[in-house]
Amino acid sequence: MAGRAKASGTIDAAELRRAAEEAFLASMRTGLDVVRTTCSLAEREVGEKRTRHVQLAEKAFESTLAIVKRVEPNQQDRHDIEEARHGIRQLGGRDFS
Repeated sequence: MAGRAKASGTIDAAELRRAAEEAFLASMRTGLDVVRTTCSLAEREVGEKRTRHVQLAEKAFESTLAIVKRVEPNQQDRHDIEEARHGIRQLGGRDFS
């Protein structure tokens, strides 16, 4: 019985790790969506509004980078991360290189 419970605990732990990984990936992708959206808004604005949208994109990107440290992004995710980094830079935001 104890062996069965231990095996079940191992499976549950593996499932929990996978679920956590998937949740982090979803959060990362949502963060990248926020960066894209705020960069798009910044492109359409001028002055103070533009600056505010760029700042929001920077904050969202910082949060996204913190999540990236916890997961293994796939090739498309890495491309999206670089695209977000470039979009912020292109708008005069921080250089996250």
